[in-house]
Amino acid sequence: MAVAPKGFVSLDCADPVSLAEFWAAMLGGEIMFTSATTVDIPTEWVWLSTMKIPDYVPPTWPEGDVPKQIHLDEAAGAHPGVGVQGESLSPRNQVARWRATAR
Repeated sequence: MAVAPKGFVSLDCADPVSLAEFWAAMLGGEIMFTSATTVDIPTEWVWLSTMKIPDYVPPTWPEGDVPKQIHLDEAAGAHPGVGVQGESLSPRNQVARWRATAR
């Protein structure tokens, strides 16, 4: 028996609303809860929480100055235009910081 059968993946950030909107669109979830510092998004396979952190410094990956703080992999089917969709959803146009792959 699991002690904690459910949980969240929490993503630290400077702007929880825009990050939550991005992930809700990417994963097909809907924003369920919003506060001054937190936005929660349930999806079919994971619950995400974006959390505003004072003085947040984003990772500079692939450079090593500020290392990655989380690595979230998702699987996508072979849908035409998946890369274009991902680019249009990328917060602050950081397209080079992630990629969508189809198997």
